[in-house]
Amino acid sequence: MLATASRHHGRSLPPSLHPPATGTPSNPAPTLAHRPSNCSSCKSSLQDEESRCFLNTAEKKAQEYQTTLDVLEEQLSKSEDEGATCQDKLNYVEQELAATKVNKIVELQAKLKKEIDSRIDAESSAASAKESIKELERNLQHVDISTKKSGDNLKGWDSGHTTLRLKQSC
Repeated sequence: MLATASRHHGRSLPPSLHPPATGTPSNPAPTLAHRPSNCSSCKSSLQDEESRCFLNTAEKKAQEYQTTLDVLEEQLSKSEDEGATCQDKLNYVEQELAATKVNKIVELQAKLKKEIDSRIDAESSAASAKESIKELERNLQHVDISTKKSGDNLKGWDSGHTTLRLKQSC
């Protein structure tokens, strides 16, 4: 009757809203005729159980993966920390090496300057000594010349003096 009334207005109700036909029980007892619905209900239960099992397995794997990910992230963090520590040590060693090189260069430059100054002093002393030698040689030549002249004068004086004595003795 309701179905007819609803059709009357040009609309039909969905089957779930149709009232049950009179004279049939609303919950029929399971019979052989309803076995296929029991099978589909078993299949549905089995599928639900499989889905739950699959979800449980997936959740366990997700937890395992998350645990593994956490461990790997921790290891990565430690590795990055160790890498940073090693980089810091390397930077320190490089700075020490650079400082040592600079100090060594400064020391070698100072040593080289001393050697250059010493060589300049030695060359200057050698040049001075050569000049002194030349001066002494010139003085020696003058002395030799003077000595010869004096010797010649003495000989002349001696001979002149001897002549004088001879004259006086006579």
